[in-house]
Amino acid sequence: MKKAISDQGFSLLELLVSLAILGMITVAIVTTLGTGRRVWEKSDTLDQTLDFALTRERLRTLIEAIPMPRTDGESARLFSGHAFGFSFLSLPGDGSFFAGIPIKVTVDITPGENVRLLRFAESGRLDISGSLETRVRILDDHAVSVKISYFGNLTPEGPPEWYAEWYSIQGLPELVKIEWERAGGVSFPPLTVRPGLIERQRFVSASSLVPPG
Repeated sequence: MKKAISDQGFSLLELLVSLAILGMITVAIVTTLGTGRRVWEKSDTLDQTLDFALTRERLRTLIEAIPMPRTDGESARLFSGHAFGFSFLSLPGDGSFFAGIPIKVTVDITPGENVRLLRFAESGRLDISGSLETRVRILDDHAVSVKISYFGNLTPEGPPEWYAEWYSIQGLPELVKIEWERAGGVSFPPLTVRPGLIERQRFVSASSLVPPG
């Protein structure tokens, strides 16, 4: 004898079990999506941090690769600076531009509505007869305050100190410092660099090989 097919639908127990399984699946999906979002945000933050570190290191290298002045008055052509930026000639020697021809670097602060754009541009030739190519890099596009200062001796008889401007025929500044912070008091370690460091070190290394007279 065949059993009669029930037309009463699901029992209460079956509904409860189904709802419990559906809840577990929903929790698993939400957890997976949340984890994926956090991983993506962390990856994006790491990319920004790496880009910031590489840009900062690039500017450091360019400043350190400023050639030392050979004649009186040449330093004014090699480097000049003020409170809102500075410009200089550099010989990085890393193959980014044609070797042996100085590139011009300009660091400036562009004011915006609520923030300041801290950037620098490199202008140089890719070959000896080619036209100039300019590459712009952003150091920070959310700075609310920026301070640039120069340490050195502007007069032969005066002591070295920090200045807001540097226009000198006496030589390069001993140090250049860039300080800035973002909204909410978020600050970064200042970028302090010695102009011409590469050539200074090369000169010291070469002089150490000379035997005493």
